[in-house]
Amino acid sequence: MKALLLTAMIATLTGATAFAETAAEWAAKGKTAYDARDYSQAGNKSAQASADFYAQAVAATTNPTEQAQYLVAQAQSLYFVGDSSDDNKVKLVKHDLGMKLADQALKLLGINDATKVTN
Repeated sequence: MKALLLTAMIATLTGATAFAETAAEWAAKGKTAYDARDYSQAGNKSAQASADFYAQAVAATTNPTEQAQYLVAQAQSLYFVGDSSDDNKVKLVKHDLGMKLADQALKLLGINDATKVTN
């Protein structure tokens, strides 16, 4: 079932350039893919597809708050990809990219130094 869902998501991703989708539509696809993640190979691919969908959501909006929200979701997806990988190099690359995306999200919200954020 998950393999079928993953195949459908990849087909959607590769065919999505035929028509424009809104940021919310890309984000919904990202959430669906993220919800299908697990520690299997298919689950790892689903998490990566989620990150790819959220990247499309970021590109599809000019609203900085929405971009920040989608960047954080993309980072979360990438953290999972790294966490579920057996390859330490993949873990490092995905976690590093996730940290950079999260930092970019903070900057979009006007926060230049995360260590100085208070409740």
